[in-house]
Amino acid sequence: KNRWDRLGAHIDNIALLPAYHSRGIGKAILARLISCAMSRENDKLHGKSIHCITLHVRVSNAKAIGLYQKMGFEVVNVVERYYRYPDEDAYTMKLQPLLYGMK
Repeated sequence: KNRWDRLGAHIDNIALLPAYHSRGIGKAILARLISCAMSRENDKLHGKSIHCITLHVRVSNAKAIGLYQKMGFEVVNVVERYYRYPDEDAYTMKLQPLLYGMK
């Protein structure tokens, strides 16, 4: 296989109203996104496999960073001034490799 046979996915945004924080909802959404990316159906539909998932998170968002780390994501980069209003750096976090049967 060449490098174009394996793709990455990017999670753009997961947001919950404050009333729904700390209820496991964010974790459930993230787990479902990971599951969909790992699905063999993805291979059947597109003929390609997703080998990693990336996302960005504010460096000050310790709660989200903790969740992402518990789900297997690692910080791979810092993007200066990624966010605006207020200006803030972001961590690029990555989950890889995605393997069928991963828990």
